[in-house]
Amino acid sequence: MITASLVLYSYNCQDLCLLKFKVLSSLLIELLNTTKIKFVLIVDNSPQPYFRDLIPESPKFIYHFTHGVNLGFGRAHNLSSSLLPTSNYHIFLNPDISGINDSLITRLLNYCIDNPSTTLVQPLIRDYRSKDIQYLCKLNPSLLSQFVRFVPLLLRFKFFDTYNKNFEMRGLAYMDEITTSTYLSGCFMFCNTYALSKIGWFDTAYFMYLEDADLTRSLSSLGPCVHFPASCIFHVWDRGSHKKLPLTYHAIRSFIIYSIKWGLKLF
Repeated sequence: MITASLVLYSYNCQDLCLLKFKVLSSLLIELLNTTKIKFVLIVDNSPQPYFRDLIPESPKFIYHFTHGVNLGFGRAHNLSSSLLPTSNYHIFLNPDISGINDSLITRLLNYCIDNPSTTLVQPLIRDYRSKDIQYLCKLNPSLLSQFVRFVPLLLRFKFFDTYNKNFEMRGLAYMDEITTSTYLSGCFMFCNTYALSKIGWFDTAYFMYLEDADLTRSLSSLGPCVHFPASCIFHVWDRGSHKKLPLTYHAIRSFIIYSIKWGLKLF
């Protein structure tokens, strides 16, 4: 049994980005047609149920409106443990993902079956528009890595550029070899559900940002979390924390929470 969840949010109906609306609409059709995924929980954190009419009528989809309370990313995904049937594997999924099909899911599933100690597997992620690789298989977050990523002008200097490429594991991942990582992106996480239950799913201390780093690191204590470049999906990467002050606040807050929990890593 494989289940999935995605979390939606829009400040108002006019706030919906046309591109992301298009991608979400396509994703829902992909999920409907992917027979390997049996149930999908859709949590709408918006002030109003803006997305309700977008959901295809199917027993596969379980729509949950939070009645105007924004639960945040991890807490909303965690509702899967109570609102969905018990599964062997669960997929945390962003609404701006494309490329979900039975072939992809079967390859990830077979890898997990052949490697039963694996707790999380993630395919190669490419940009939806440019098709360039998104370097989302990373080392554990550090103060310097977060600073460099918020001030990209620093990447013009060789030291910071080399440091960032090392942080993104460019010398190890994204090619042919399967790579173990303790920080994989929350945009698509194919997880062993038993392992999720052992760690308590997402840590709800985070509202958004770095909850994926925290989850990967926690799952890594039970078994390998791997980057699987033989399969590929596409992602509309917005980097909202770089553009909107409230999101920047949440990013900084999350790094403080992460550092208190795991210890501050300077570089």
